Amino acid sequence: MINDETKIIPGHGPMATKRDLQNYYKMVSESIAFVANQGMQGKSMKEIMKIGFPEQFSHITGYIPASSWIETVYADISQ
Repeated sequence: MINDETKIIPGHGPMATKRDLQNYYKMVSESIAFVANQGMQGKSMKEIMKIGFPEQFSHITGYIPASSWIETVYADISQ
């Protein structure tokens, strides 16, 4: 429903583009998959927090700390 010219006003942060939104979606999807994979390997939430996210996520900054995101995802996949 959007094109390359669409300006996106996110709830947090600066104006975004379609590409920004696609990159954000990819990051969220991959970070969820990472936590889920670690959980399927039998790791606890605390163990995953200690491991942290792989290097591919190191450039990501946001208003939710990584530990809180891991906790949120882990709680959701554990249900």
